Amino acid sequence: MDGLTGEPSSVLLVRPVPPPRAALAEFLFAAHPIPIGGGQEPDFGVVVWELCDPATDDEPPRAVAATRPRESGAMVELVSAAVVPGSSATVLLRRLLADVATALRPAGYPVLIVCVPRAQAEAVDLLVAAGFHAQPGLAGFSSRLVQRSLLPVRAAQLGQEASAEPREPVRRDVLWFTLDV
Repeated sequence: MDGLTGEPSSVLLVRPVPPPRAALAEFLFAAHPIPIGGGQEPDFGVVVWELCDPATDDEPPRAVAATRPRESGAMVELVSAAVVPGSSATVLLRRLLADVATALRPAGYPVLIVCVPRAQAEAVDLLVAAGFHAQPGLAGFSSRLVQRSLLPVRAAQLGQEASAEPREPVRRDVLWFTLDV
């Protein structure tokens, strides 16, 4: 049986990166980053995921992604990603992101979001190929804050009271994409 990348018996697993493999994930982030995110360093609540062959602890992952819950608590943001370049890069990224979304579903996160700087057409193409959909209505998001017009709706869905006061300026130099979890 051929594996995901056409290699015989290739079994790939998506999992949070175990501490002994953190350096391998960091290497892939540094060597082959996908230009996504708001340009801010990931902070509180970040989980780094890897797509790897679980039988080989010394090989770098094929793809990695870092996610964090948004302040609203209703969504998870993809803050960085990297994939080994080549003909199977899109397939690997699609697999990683689909499996991360599947892992997030039981935790109650219905949507995975990501922002892409407007000038990064290659990243847009990869995200669309991986199943993300452009969300022009999210253009008013900042990298940390839900768009003002969406706050009352999202808060009502969560049974909370919304605050319409932004804590930082709204970013308009990025495009937002979503992947239903």
